[in-house]
Amino acid sequence: MSEQTIVRTRQEALDLIERFLASRDENVLAPYVKAMTTAEDEKTFSIMRGSGNEMELRHQFLHLVEKAGLVTQTEVFSALDRFRVGQK
Repeated sequence: MSEQTIVRTRQEALDLIERFLASRDENVLAPYVKAMTTAEDEKTFSIMRGSGNEMELRHQFLHLVEKAGLVTQTEVFSALDRFRVGQK
């Protein structure tokens, strides 16, 4: 894992969520997802992919930062709602 792309603080996670919502570009999240995904996470993502329910990169990122205890489930749902309605 690259130390530079691992989100370690709540503020970093919130800043990245805001950056993603402003740009609507999932490439913003890609290096963080790659760096933070464990072998267990990859198994989960692979199962989802194999069953035809692949998680989009934003969902993977939000799962990872929520699992790390950096954001709450309520904040995850709020970010997804904001993305869905196109708010910045």
